[in-house]
Amino acid sequence: MADEKEKFFYQFAKDSYQTTSTVLSNLDSKANNLFTIDAALITVITTLTYVILEGLVKGVTFSPSQELSILSFLFASIIMFLISIFIGIRAYAPTTQSIVDPVVLIDALKHDSYSDVLTRTAVTIARAANDNNEAAHKKAIQVTRMTWFILLGLALAAIGFLLFFYGAHSPSVTNSTATSSTTLIQVWIANG
Repeated sequence: MADEKEKFFYQFAKDSYQTTSTVLSNLDSKANNLFTIDAALITVITTLTYVILEGLVKGVTFSPSQELSILSFLFASIIMFLISIFIGIRAYAPTTQSIVDPVVLIDALKHDSYSDVLTRTAVTIARAANDNNEAAHKKAIQVTRMTWFILLGLALAAIGFLLFFYGAHSPSVTNSTATSSTTLIQVWIANG
């Protein structure tokens, strides 16, 4: 008859396998959610960039250098979101998961003692859990990278929009007295 240690190892391996499978499923869900966030952010930033680019904001004109500064940050943010999507495609791609084939296991162990069956089954499940754990770790790194690129994109977009709103409220911009050689930094310095 199997002793308590063998039963413990079997249960531990089984629980580890189930936990790892749940983690892989959760990571797929997170990658999917990040795709949705990326798509929404790209749509919003692209629309607002178009509005700025086409000069649809009435009464506000920017010097070419100011417009270039603003648009550079906004385009850079869109690029960060696109990089996040490409990373996410790798994270969301199907992974090879190890599974335990019960038919093979039963055939291999049908003549063994209960104790041996528990031990060998626990080892087989533990190996599968370990393989799946490695896959989950790789996927988690990709999801983390997606998140960082989204945050970087948001930071770049925020800088671009801050430059836009600051420039739109700057007297030299709204009065259209800024020359093409005036940079936004010079406008900031001049306005104190």
